[in-house]
Amino acid sequence: GEAGAVEGAERGSVREQDPLLAALEAEAEAVAARVGDALADAEAAIGSAVRVDAEEQRRRDEQAARELAASAASAAGDEAASEAAAAAELLDLVQILPPAVREVLLASPELDELVEVVLDLGRPALARFPTSELECGDEPVSERDLEYAVDAAGEFGSDNRAGLDRTLHRISCIRSRSGKVVGLTCRVGRAINGCRALAKDLVEGGGSLLLMGRPGVGKTTAVREIARFLADECLKRVVIVDTSNEIGGDGDVPHPGVGRARRLQVPRPELQHEVMIEAVQNHMPQVIVIDEIGTEAEALAARTIAQRGVQLVATAHGNVLDNILKNPALSDLVGGIGAVTLSDDEAKRRGVQKTILERQGPPTFECAVEMEAARRWRVHRSVGEAVDSVLLGRNPPIEVREMVGDECITVRTFDAPTGAELGNPDRMSLPLQAGNEAYGYQNGGNGAGPNGGYGSGANYGSDSYADAPFAGIRIYLYALDASRFSDVITFLELSQEAMVVDDLHQADCVLALRSAIKGSKGEVLKAAGQRMGIPVFAIKQDTVPAMTRTLRAVLGLPGDDGDRGAVETAAAVDGVAKGKATKPRTRAERKAAAVFEAKQMEDEALEEARYMVERIVQPLGESVDLAPREAYLIEAQATMIAEEYALETEVRGGRLRILPINISVDA
Repeated sequence: GEAGAVEGAERGSVREQDPLLAALEAEAEAVAARVGDALADAEAAIGSAVRVDAEEQRRRDEQAARELAASAASAAGDEAASEAAAAAELLDLVQILPPAVREVLLASPELDELVEVVLDLGRPALARFPTSELECGDEPVSERDLEYAVDAAGEFGSDNRAGLDRTLHRISCIRSRSGKVVGLTCRVGRAINGCRALAKDLVEGGGSLLLMGRPGVGKTTAVREIARFLADECLKRVVIVDTSNEIGGDGDVPHPGVGRARRLQVPRPELQHEVMIEAVQNHMPQVIVIDEIGTEAEALAARTIAQRGVQLVATAHGNVLDNILKNPALSDLVGGIGAVTLSDDEAKRRGVQKTILERQGPPTFECAVEMEAARRWRVHRSVGEAVDSVLLGRNPPIEVREMVGDECITVRTFDAPTGAELGNPDRMSLPLQAGNEAYGYQNGGNGAGPNGGYGSGANYGSDSYADAPFAGIRIYLYALDASRFSDVITFLELSQEAMVVDDLHQADCVLALRSAIKGSKGEVLKAAGQRMGIPVFAIKQDTVPAMTRTLRAVLGLPGDDGDRGAVETAAAVDGVAKGKATKPRTRAERKAAAVFEAKQMEDEALEEARYMVERIVQPLGESVDLAPREAYLIEAQATMIAEEYALETEVRGGRLRILPINISVDA
């Protein structure tokens, strides 16, 4: 206490002695007070701002919720309106039918799924649905019924087609020799939305798109939706060349399903190519949409349009890309095919014949789609690369897309085979260290395997064989159509005995197309098979009969003698390093190898017998002795000669003698 008193007395004496110091201290205290007030005001302002931001955020959230609700209500309203319009259009088609047929259809609970109605003179009317058919009464269709429908449908064009104004329905007639209508096919047309997601990335960048598929799969529906997407959402100038009014509907006003796209009608189908050129010359389009390119003139017109920088979206006659390649009138759409003669050295280096097929030029379309179903597509992103792969004997890279709800899901993507040229072992490699994931396979899916192999899991949609042990034979296919082979397995009900795999490591044996591994072209595959102890067998033809016979032989099942020569063992190919056969490593492989060897011996024996009959016995009328064979082979030769040539035979010293005596004459 005494020290504090002393210190206060000292400060007081200092203030008295120095008034300036006292003034400074007072000013400092005032500044501190003002700073405290400012801090308090700042805290209050921050609190107020936080409350304002929270309120603003709440208002924004409420506004977003209201907009979302309005959008959902609008979408629901649009969907309801679309459904109502579709139902009204369907009733328009039903109204042109004879009264008896109309009554049956209106009473059907499946009316909304109606595909077409067939009216044939003298037969009951038939209504077709996606999974069923319905006879519309017991009474046959009369001439009066047909006249009623024809009068309601209106005038038929030169292509024997008519339509209903501002609808997508198509009425096609069948005429007699005299030109009289004796049948009608009334096909329901619907504007179905949903394809946009499958094609969006393929067309919005300006690339041309070609769609292929079987009749009725939905090609026209797809191009209609793509035209609407490009016109309404991408804001492009779209012109539709509508030959049969299937895209834009009948009548002078296009159907709402095409959006803001413009439509040029074609007076006669044979003038379609001229209207295509007219569209470019007169209407300055950015996109031209064409349905059913089917003639050489139309293909040339499409190439001319593409060379002018106009985007093309079209359909063509053909199920898959290979159909377009083999069609002389349409092959120009994918670049055209020409024969090229190689020098001896080049042919030897490639391991091919001197004359081969090559693509002549750039394709008209950048992308191509094979439509397996309306909502399931197989996409070739690069048509040029796909065509080159096919001509080189390899399976092209593909992408399988499928619609699930309103979204497009890429099911599987299969990479292009490595190596630019088939038969160049230095530039080819098999996936000996890579699993299925490296190539985008899922659950053993179908598709082009690496390096020309084409794999298809027999258990698509289930767990892979690694998770579920498989007791049968696993087969790796090389340059063969795996989907076709899988269909053979399913048809023969052998899914428990055999399956196709995509990974060479998992295979028990390899089946390859003989022409794809002949000579130096199969060195990589042969070396891989020898190194891994996997037998490699060759099949002569990529056909269902040959595949059926091969599968039966692999499994040791009895088969028929049809399609002789379609299958050939690859004993000369199997593990060919120095002519040594690879030793099978499993019981299944040993069984497969033994069956193929026995089949080869039987084929050789039968071929020898046929040769001797056709070259010596029949033309010269002389008997001939065949080479010594085992008893079962001699019996097979005798049976074949009796069934196919009706000639007598006898066994002498372990060999078969063919006699120039006809069985029927002897009898």
